[in-house]
Amino acid sequence: MNFSGDVEVFLSCLGTKESSSDILKAVILVASEFDSLETNFGGEKLSYWQFFKRGITFRFNEHQILDTIFIYVKENEEYYPYPFLENLITGINHKSTIQSVANLFETPERESNSWLKYKIFDNYLHFEFHNSLELKQITMGQY
Repeated sequence: MNFSGDVEVFLSCLGTKESSSDILKAVILVASEFDSLETNFGGEKLSYWQFFKRGITFRFNEHQILDTIFIYVKENEEYYPYPFLENLITGINHKSTIQSVANLFETPERESNSWLKYKIFDNYLHFEFHNSLELKQITMGQY
């Protein structure tokens, strides 16, 4: 299993503090202004950097540690689609299906009929599909 491309920059950010130079490298890749949002979800304070025009969100836990990155492949009510998908993960594009991703990266750690989840060291890479056909979202996070 070989996940190469800009995904390596994003994965290296997970588990680092909000002020980390690794996170700055990822923000430079996104190259867009962002909105900041703070929430209190189930007693846990979370903050989000929302890059609406670039289809990506960074989520920080209450200790200001980046724990999840959401990449929106398909446009939705709030986000434009992520414009750099071909650079994100070698072999992944807007036409990727659940079958093509499974063929590219072999057996996932977990799967269903609409998503595949791969473990990469202490992180995960989760591919979500619309009706098992079109790639809809990619989520990276910490275990």
